Amino acid sequence: MWQQQLNEIKKGDNKTLARCISLIENEAEGYERLLEQLPFSITPVIGITGPPGAGKSTLVDALIALLVQAGKKIGVLCVDPSSPFNFGALLGDRIRMSEWYIILETVGVGQSEVEIAGLADVTVVVVVPEAGDEVQTMKAGLMEIADIFVVNKADRPDADLFVKNLRLMLAPSFSNHTLPVAVIKTIASQKKGIQELFDAIKNTQHQTLNTKRNFLLAEKAFHLIEQKKMAAISKADLKIEIEKEGADFNLYQFIKKFY
Repeated sequence: MWQQQLNEIKKGDNKTLARCISLIENEAEGYERLLEQLPFSITPVIGITGPPGAGKSTLVDALIALLVQAGKKIGVLCVDPSSPFNFGALLGDRIRMSEWYIILETVGVGQSEVEIAGLADVTVVVVVPEAGDEVQTMKAGLMEIADIFVVNKADRPDADLFVKNLRLMLAPSFSNHTLPVAVIKTIASQKKGIQELFDAIKNTQHQTLNTKRNFLLAEKAFHLIEQKKMAAISKADLKIEIEKEGADFNLYQFIKKFY
């Protein structure tokens, strides 16, 4: 069964691809054999994240229209914070279809904002001018993961001032970025600035491909190994074992049992 599905995936059958992602996510019997047979590729993976209400879905929709017009094929993975999305990304970016773009969109809540940087070749963080002075207190993690900042809804008041402040914060003397971080103004609902965003994505992809690819693969390998190592350990069982330890419990002595 898996070999037939692999052949269909290589041919570009979208229904088989979607079905296999679900089977893998649910760890259906034999799913690992399919993953092991997937050929490696350099399929571009674009991560798009940012706070709720920034217009990410509208931006993705406009970007898809531009990519399709340019003759590209796109797969979109919408990331729910509760879903084990590593599997979907792992399947997607190993398929040998070099003309495909994989776009990961998060809902912009919690840890998923930062985790997406471990899956994407290029990470786009979408914000809006209303953030105003909040840019000064923007989470360090979100500032560090961005390869590109998009200021969406740029027709709103104070958009230019917001962009200016953001660029000052991203200046080499104030940030940890080794490469310049582009700041793109868009009005996604009117499809304005989308071409500039696409150009910035292509440029950033070429800059980071060699340096970031191995880091991303190491991150994915680490999480997969960690998951396998922890598969036999249950939190409920740990709680029972801890209760047996009594008052002189030492956490670090306890965890040595599982090394």
